[in-house]
Amino acid sequence: MSVVTCQLLAPYWTEIVRRMSTQKAVTTEAVNALGEKVLVRLCSTPKKEAADIYEMLGYKKMPFWRKIKVCSTQ
Repeated sequence: MSVVTCQLLAPYWTEIVRRMSTQKAVTTEAVNALGEKVLVRLCSTPKKEAADIYEMLGYKKMPFWRKIKVCSTQ
C-alpha cells in the first residue's frame, strides 16, 4: 500500500473504529453448585451506524447473542 493511500484512508479508518466501538462483548465466569466452571459470553446490540457498516460488509449485525459453556472440573 502506498503512503498516499494510507494517508487518505487514515481519517476514514478512525471514524469506522469510533462507530464500531459502540458494540461490546462481555465474558462472565462463575462456579455452579456442582463445582463446574460456567462461562457466559454476551454481545450487545449494535447501534444503527455499526449495523449499517455490518450490512455493507455482508456480516451479521450480531456475531452472537449469548454463548454458554460449562467446563467440568473433574
